[in-house]
Amino acid sequence: MSIPKNHHFVPRGYLKRLVMPDTEVHYAWKESRIISSTSAKKLCSEIDGYKLVSVAPEDALILETTYKNLWEDHYDEVYKTLVDDTTVIIDDRLRQIVVGTVCSLLFRSQRIVNAVDGLMRQSIAFMANARALDGSQPKVAELDGKTYQLEGKTEDDLWAEYQANTNNDGLLVQQFITGVRLQQVRSRDAICITKVHGTTGFISSDNPTRIHYPPDAGIVAPFNVTDVLTLPLNESYRVELVPGIPKVELKRIYRFELSGSEAETEVLENNIRQFNEAERMVLGRNESLESFFGQVRSR
Repeated sequence: MSIPKNHHFVPRGYLKRLVMPDTEVHYAWKESRIISSTSAKKLCSEIDGYKLVSVAPEDALILETTYKNLWEDHYDEVYKTLVDDTTVIIDDRLRQIVVGTVCSLLFRSQRIVNAVDGLMRQSIAFMANARALDGSQPKVAELDGKTYQLEGKTEDDLWAEYQANTNNDGLLVQQFITGVRLQQVRSRDAICITKVHGTTGFISSDNPTRIHYPPDAGIVAPFNVTDVLTLPLNESYRVELVPGIPKVELKRIYRFELSGSEAETEVLENNIRQFNEAERMVLGRNESLESFFGQVRSR
């Protein structure tokens, strides 16, 4: 059997259920806001995105496999449980998977990798211009523990050399470890489900787990015990991990239903946050995306 090379930072199972009963996911790039559609297989993925290069070949896909074993293989059960209005009690095993799913998706976003690459690209640009800026005309520079010859090289040349010398293994592993640690920290959060009626619904993004915090929260961080983690499940349901509820029943799913203006406000707040904090694109059903962009244009 061939080894999968297309690694999803937003799992296919999540994407497919986000738009049920549709078979394709509609998406829009933040820049253009033009809505298109494609299969979940082709969205939010990267060739060899979780392949480690600094380990033995037989261990290269250990991250991809671990994500799959811990959370992705169980997402169908998680989804069916959370959108079943009659289910209010779950066992410890399923509760752990629900919390882990929400926490892991906070740290699988490409935003962190892209931010690091952006910072390093700025450093490369400085290196490329160093000979013009420095009267001593330096011929070499050091970046991230590696020495680079500057003479006769453009910024693009140096960037290509940096990419050849660098891998993201450490960052990818740290993202995974941080997600697991966050799962432990949020292990006593209440699992809450918000269901909305009569709206065009929630949208998601390539950065789907969001941190929802009070207006006067101060420092916002996932390990802050006052912040709520939220994840849209489909156009009608959103799961939330809510810390600090006195006498919380850990095996209980707390369910809330909203309609009318309350539902519209909840959906708009979610969709604005998903759009603003998306890395590159927002995702969902066509009607939900069209409605959101229509609301944004009219404001």
